[in-house]
Amino acid sequence: MSKKDRRLFLLALPGLLGACASNQFTASAPAANGITLAKSRLYVYSFMDVRDSEFGPMMLAEIDRQLVAELAKASVTARVLRFKDSEAGKYYSTTNSGMSVPTGQTISGNLANEKSLATNYRLVIFPSDMKITGAWMHYQVRWELFDAATNKRVWVATSHGKHMNFAKNDEDPQARAKGIVDGFVGELRKSRLL
Repeated sequence: MSKKDRRLFLLALPGLLGACASNQFTASAPAANGITLAKSRLYVYSFMDVRDSEFGPMMLAEIDRQLVAELAKASVTARVLRFKDSEAGKYYSTTNSGMSVPTGQTISGNLANEKSLATNYRLVIFPSDMKITGAWMHYQVRWELFDAATNKRVWVATSHGKHMNFAKNDEDPQARAKGIVDGFVGELRKSRLL
């Protein structure tokens, strides 16, 4: 491949990667009546980093950044706590595939921070399924919204995503994160939560 051809390929690569990615949502529980996230405070518990080697650190950082920015457009103050940054997650090891992720312990260990933010709602993001077939990565992410005062689940959705990796897991992190975040925000709007 000539230098010129290589340069053209590198310029076209983001478009190719974007075309090889998709993300669709299905709401599995409709939003409770009267619930709105607009002008609320939301604590986000992201467990996406239990799959950080598959998603890549740059994509996870983009998801966090874009999620906070998109929610702010609807006057939602959001704070993200990644699992591995929590007390319960500091010593978590992904080498043991039989190990369960302590989601409840992570949330209960952070309740003081929730209270200091005067949190109205809690969002739990969990990668529930992942399959890698050749260059393709297929994944499901479960999104659960809870009323922070009552701890009652008020909405649930699942996203089904896939993308192809050409050379590494962290390719095109902005576009891939945008597909996930835009899908989530769109699902919130469709459920009349925003």
